[in-house]
Amino acid sequence: MFFHAVKKFVHVYLINAAFFKAILQHFKILNELVFQLSIDFSSLNGNRALKWNRKKKKLNLIALTTLQDKSTKLEI
Repeated sequence: MFFHAVKKFVHVYLINAAFFKAILQHFKILNELVFQLSIDFSSLNGNRALKWNRKKKKLNLIALTTLQDKSTKLEI
């Protein structure tokens, strides 16, 4: 009985450890992406990078890409 409880505890612990490791890896990738975006936007000209949309009351971040003719917009 005791060994069954220990086995079950270790099994649940390992599943939870793998789950939380996956979640932490996801947030690490997301954090790196946000950091990369902040570097990209900070390298742009200030009046081009930030534009306030009065109708939607949102701040638009506009990145001018070199690969396309169109600009890429991100809304917060």
